[in-house]
Amino acid sequence: MIRFAVDHPVATWMLFAALMVTGVYALPKLNIEAMPETELPELSIVTSWNGASPSAIQRSVTLPIEEAVAGCHGVEDLDSQSRHGQSTVTAKFKRGTDMEFARLELSERLGSVRRNLPAQASQPFIRPYVPEELRTEEFFSVSLISALSMNDLRDRAETWIVPRFLSIPGVADAELRGGARPLVRVLLDLELMERYGLTADGIVARLDALDDITPAGPVRRSGRELTVTVQDEISLDQLEDTVLRTIGGQPVLLSHVATVKADYEDIAYYSRIGGENVITLLVTKRSGQNSISVSRRLREELPLIESEAPFAVTFEVDQDEGEDLEDKLEELVTRHPGPAVHHARHCPEADPADGHRDLLDHPGHRHLPVDVLLLRRLGEFHHDQRVDRLFRHVAGQQHLGA
Repeated sequence: MIRFAVDHPVATWMLFAALMVTGVYALPKLNIEAMPETELPELSIVTSWNGASPSAIQRSVTLPIEEAVAGCHGVEDLDSQSRHGQSTVTAKFKRGTDMEFARLELSERLGSVRRNLPAQASQPFIRPYVPEELRTEEFFSVSLISALSMNDLRDRAETWIVPRFLSIPGVADAELRGGARPLVRVLLDLELMERYGLTADGIVARLDALDDITPAGPVRRSGRELTVTVQDEISLDQLEDTVLRTIGGQPVLLSHVATVKADYEDIAYYSRIGGENVITLLVTKRSGQNSISVSRRLREELPLIESEAPFAVTFEVDQDEGEDLEDKLEELVTRHPGPAVHHARHCPEADPADGHRDLLDHPGHRHLPVDVLLLRRLGEFHHDQRVDRLFRHVAGQQHLGA
């Protein structure tokens, strides 16, 4: 190989030039990530229930989800954790399992479980499992500060701000934390229920029937068969006019035994800055996208979204993984300046191109050989007084000899 390079210098230079051009071309296209992309054959199902004890969550949330997940194709093992206010079920699949199809099947099976969960519990959320060693902080999080109430701020942010973030290239998901989601409360009157011969379980079963999902048939695409379902929306007026039973030919409506009103979930915590309410928006980037590029797009869009928002809101960035990576890259380039630059920082009059020129130009050192000067430099570098005394002795002998 060396002989070939010596005998063919032109071909060698052309080869190295091609490698350099290829490297320069590929450099801006490299993805920069804080952690490597991981796709393990595991999925986690997370469900929240504010204020519930671990035993209640185990009984009413974790066990029904485990029964539904156990029937999925390719599941090898199930792990679950039930703690105060949250249930986490982790499904481990066989190696080689198509995780997109597994996630779709898991979502379909959880559809039948959602209607049987407690009314105060959130909907089960499916997310890829990431080992604790590879977990990082959120990619991008921003605080939404406004004088609006917490619930109103969250409602307006879900309607207007979240879609704007989702439209930014490279963004996979945008999730709000803080405030409370809207819901419909049905307050039953026990005295009226006894008068009409109704029970709470019977009313719940009748209301669950309104949330029925109607199958619309299969759709075949790219070798896959997807099941399409249709779910009708229902208004508060339609809910109040729900027929619970019939007595003597007269229907007993929900409005006869209950009060139906639009409300919000119970807020778990409050956050305020400068007397104004705050909710947090967490942004997740798409897999394979460059972290720094997506972060720059988000920061460029923040002032535009804030100025065009139909309500008064201020953005304050809390976490930006892309900016942190950019700072680390700059630090990696500048934190090893070398001995000459380091000496120039402490001695501005010295020439950074030569770290030893200050010794050579010293009036008392110009007659000394270079090896003696390097001995002086070695003593300064290691802060060794013995080396320094040796330098003075040798320098003194050189003076006497001169």
